Amino acid sequence: MKKVIVLGLAMLFVQAVAVAGSPVLPNEDSVIGTVDGKDVTLGEIQTRDIHELRKRLFKEIENAFISEAINRLKTTDKGFADIALPEMKESEVRKFYDDNSLAQRGSYEQLAPQIRQYLTQMMQARVEYNLYKIAGEKGKVSSGMVSPGDFVVTAPVGSAFIHGAADGSVMVLEFSDFQCPFCKKVRPTIRNLVKQYGDRVAFGYRHLPLSSHREADESAVATECAREQGKFLQMHGRLYQQQSNQSVAELKKLAREIGVADLDKFNSCLDEDRYRAQVNQDMEVAASLGISGTPAFVVGRYDSAKGVVEGEILSGAQPLDIFAKTLQKYLPNGGK
Repeated sequence: MKKVIVLGLAMLFVQAVAVAGSPVLPNEDSVIGTVDGKDVTLGEIQTRDIHELRKRLFKEIENAFISEAINRLKTTDKGFADIALPEMKESEVRKFYDDNSLAQRGSYEQLAPQIRQYLTQMMQARVEYNLYKIAGEKGKVSSGMVSPGDFVVTAPVGSAFIHGAADGSVMVLEFSDFQCPFCKKVRPTIRNLVKQYGDRVAFGYRHLPLSSHREADESAVATECAREQGKFLQMHGRLYQQQSNQSVAELKKLAREIGVADLDKFNSCLDEDRYRAQVNQDMEVAASLGISGTPAFVVGRYDSAKGVVEGEILSGAQPLDIFAKTLQKYLPNGGK
């Protein structure tokens, strides 16, 4: 099914190229068609899903071109003809089996042939890519393809809880669910980021309780009720520590434990579902950005006057280096 979708998208792009005269693959400015005599560009209709498909299509075409280029050069240039793949060592196959915890999928003897084939293909791709770079330096190959780049969105910060550098020019805007295990998993990474970049980067938090987590929406409301009394981060931290039981009764108990001063006010806020509309708005914003899972982050330039962050989306509990690499694109002097 995925190949059918990619092929369908490829046909769309080919048609767009024919109409607009764009190079190989269209970019955001390429005209896809017209409505009432007015041009419609790819950028105007592009969604996150379309962008991801464009990236996949670009990579498939790029890899196919590299292989074709090397195969042709082998017939015309002896320097490319005699390149042989390094010998695949049994220790490398075993290491891949162990590192990827494949024992649950089958014995080493059963899976070794598949692993060996996969590693050989990866090795072949690396060798071909290195040869392709050499060929490019010698002026023997060139490509007319342009990468789709990153999918850039403009996300309203809205009522997000903001900490770190509130007046910073860069923001990490998070959409999360208090009962999401991956949201809990990424907490140490976020703490490390705040420690490392907190004087230069604003960190925002918006709610995205998933329907699969029965109590997550009440928990989101509870943090906003705690926020009224300056206890957002304390409630936020406790909820990620205690994901299994977040009933209304338990939320009131946690409010007392974290030192909410006026418990009657907190309890009334929670019972009245005072911040339900705000949580719903957070969810609507996430949906408009193409975000449907948690955690998800918009990392980019922050305009506090307009209340928006313009950047790219990181999905899932990404490691620290991925966040750091993304932040460095937007920080002055690469964050140095």
